[in-house]
Amino acid sequence: MSETHSLYEAFLLVPDPRSPLGKRHPLPAVLTLISFAILSGCRSLYAIAQFGRDRGRAFGTALGFTHEKTISCTMLHYLLGDLDRVAFERAIRSWLKGQRSDGWELPIPMAN
Repeated sequence: MSETHSLYEAFLLVPDPRSPLGKRHPLPAVLTLISFAILSGCRSLYAIAQFGRDRGRAFGTALGFTHEKTISCTMLHYLLGDLDRVAFERAIRSWLKGQRSDGWELPIPMAN
């Protein structure tokens, strides 16, 4: 069984598709924010971006953001368009597996 680790740590394994030039936010922080927002009921990029902004600087800092504001809706659009979906799913599966002590496996096949 895999060692228990945080969702942020799982997202460290997802390759960042963005150019190093102008990159403002760490990818694991952004992916963690997206996950929290979706689990909280957000269903659009705008809602996800607003979720992060509404919670303030302390929330962003706790997630690993290094700037005062979290990611914008436009940047989410471009990032998610280029994100390696298989690596993202693998990270989520790794994290979920680490949360279980009974060897439980996800019954859903990975996307291609």
